[in-house]
Amino acid sequence: MKALRQQGPAALALLWLLMMVWWGQQPRQGQFVAFQAAGVMTVAPEAVSALSLTRGAASRQLERAKPGVLRGLWVQAMDLWQKPTNAGATSAHQHGAAVEPPRFKTVARADWLRDGQRVSAALAKQINLATRFMHTAKPVRVLSAEELLGVAQDQYGFGQDALCATLSLAGGGSLKACFGSATPEGSLQYMRIEGRDEVYLMSGFVGEAWAALWSALD
Repeated sequence: MKALRQQGPAALALLWLLMMVWWGQQPRQGQFVAFQAAGVMTVAPEAVSALSLTRGAASRQLERAKPGVLRGLWVQAMDLWQKPTNAGATSAHQHGAAVEPPRFKTVARADWLRDGQRVSAALAKQINLATRFMHTAKPVRVLSAEELLGVAQDQYGFGQDALCATLSLAGGGSLKACFGSATPEGSLQYMRIEGRDEVYLMSGFVGEAWAALWSALD
């Protein structure tokens, strides 16, 4: 009896997963509008499996703890229930976003680890905040490659001491963002994505979240 009680939740989660595979999609209420994230990272922040922060020669490493079997089954069921749409994927790619690969696997929201040890709740909250902004914060402006011709990168603050964050994704691939200087009025900050020609003007709170995370890891 004890074994049956222990296996019961996992069995229910597996049954739910099979039901989602069979139904294929979630019925939607007409009065609700689906949230459309407009950040430079199109995948959900829960898909980030590891972080690497660098500033000059210094670096900080974090990884997400592996979810349990029950939690993993639940997340996979939610992935099937809430199928992502591909609308806007082309434009996202053109603006330097990390386009979601096919059959992307999401990891469960779990504790973060540093050097194999779980971080504090306050630090985990800061990690989640910074990664979420990459998904939700829309660039205020995108400077095209043509606009950047003849302009040195260090004029935007992308020197050797710039703070960079590499977000490794559970489904493969990564996104590396580097934060430059603030604009003269101070409300916006330059940001670039490795492998893209554009430079983004982001709201200051995005870079501030990553700077706060770097400070918290000192």
